[in-house]
Amino acid sequence: PTITVAGSFTIASGSTFPANTTLTFDGGASTSTFTAPGVTFTQVTINKVSDSTAYSTFTIASGTTVPLGDNPTIAFNSTNANTGYYAYFVNNGTITVGTGTFTFSVDGTITNSGTISANQITSMTFPVDFTNSGTVSMTSVSTIDFNGSFTNSGAGSSIFTAATPTITVAGSFTIASGSTFPTLATVTLDGAICTCSISASGVTFTQVVINKAS
Repeated sequence: PTITVAGSFTIASGSTFPANTTLTFDGGASTSTFTAPGVTFTQVTINKVSDSTAYSTFTIASGTTVPLGDNPTIAFNSTNANTGYYAYFVNNGTITVGTGTFTFSVDGTITNSGTISANQITSMTFPVDFTNSGTVSMTSVSTIDFNGSFTNSGAGSSIFTAATPTITVAGSFTIASGSTFPTLATVTLDGAICTCSISASGVTFTQVVINKAS
């Protein structure tokens, strides 16, 4: 079946639900959760716009597997971002991506405590601050652009790319001690002048370039 959901979507563990469903999240619900442990989907699309005059969060729960298919875009934005009410995306489950281009369109922040598996794409852009305390596997990606800050947070957090990637960061760049990060990356700190920092104890870089402007 094909199912469209404007709010939260919950399939309790042990309950019966059709396999191979095509699921789309749309609509303007401010805060939504996607909980479906053990359910197999054909494809999941996330394309939401929040009109809330408060902070909005879309959360994928632990144990939930989200196959996005080829050339996917995760879109979750707020119509009130200009007044500071942003939309935040949180993954605690497993996101899988096929071939082509993987795009985030989020105006708050992106947080991953689960798994993102996108091993067939070759480049990746994160439009806002991205914090990873889980696993991000992009083993064919040679170019990553963080348009905000990037934090690999805590022991056990991992990001895997192609060898010697080129990485651009507009904000702070933090690789926690004990986390996994590619060696011999070329890192450029660009974007506007900010109160930013680079903290990557024990990480070996090929080169680091600092090129920021007001």
